[in-house]
Amino acid sequence: MPRRQLRLLAFWSSERGPLDNRPTLAIKGLIIQGAILVMLGRMHEPPASVQALIEDWWRRGSPRQPGVDWNRTLWEEKFPAYSTLFAELPVPLDRPAVQGRCEKLHCGAFRADEAFLLTMVWGYGVTGYGWWRTKRVLEHNADIGPQLTAVAMMLHTDNGAMLAYRALADDHRLQFLEPAFGTKFLYFCSASARHPALILDQLVAKWLRVNTTLSLDPVPWNSETYAQWLNHAYSWADSLHIRPDELESCVFEDQYNKQATIRAANAGRHCKTPASKSVHERSLL
Repeated sequence: MPRRQLRLLAFWSSERGPLDNRPTLAIKGLIIQGAILVMLGRMHEPPASVQALIEDWWRRGSPRQPGVDWNRTLWEEKFPAYSTLFAELPVPLDRPAVQGRCEKLHCGAFRADEAFLLTMVWGYGVTGYGWWRTKRVLEHNADIGPQLTAVAMMLHTDNGAMLAYRALADDHRLQFLEPAFGTKFLYFCSASARHPALILDQLVAKWLRVNTTLSLDPVPWNSETYAQWLNHAYSWADSLHIRPDELESCVFEDQYNKQATIRAANAGRHCKTPASKSVHERSLL
């Protein structure tokens, strides 16, 4: 809302009148409040690009994001203590499968270290170095279980997403855990909440930077950056009558697909790949 308009509304609302004009002044105050809310609301109206993304998702029947492939044998080999957990996981691994297990953490039916490991499997997929980065976090944070449990318990409180993010960024900071995967853990442990934590990684940030005026750096832990993302995502989702995590998932998947297409095209220019291989398989060569 332009500052000049705010100043004019503030001046009008501060005018005093005789006692017999109080009903009129009260009505005028309500009108002013409504006008301010409407104008401020327009600041977070979904950009055309976001509306187009969600409309396309609706036209396709609002599909869930496809699951990710992962190497069960490799993860069982590197983390034998969690072999029972891995044996229960589907291939491919999708968001609901991860969320359903991680949210049991709140009732004590699932451990925080298990939720963390499950999040890493989903986040890294078939990436070869994923297990190594995951093990590095586990080995350098002996108290990872209590730390992540304390953070997860914040998620279903008022403003839980921001409280939990700040905790991971400060008092409960884990060595070598970066925001891209920290926010994935927060998301999966809060996905059923009305205002869940949302993933903020390079994929999400790049889509926002290219398609909206929102330019966020997802690399450092920064509470103001994360608050910006949550405020915009919650507002856009509310305007579009969808869940905030549905909006984030659409952004995440759209950017992933775009980058996979580019990788596949580049691979095709530099080498001959069998026509029988899928786009995803060619992109990994």
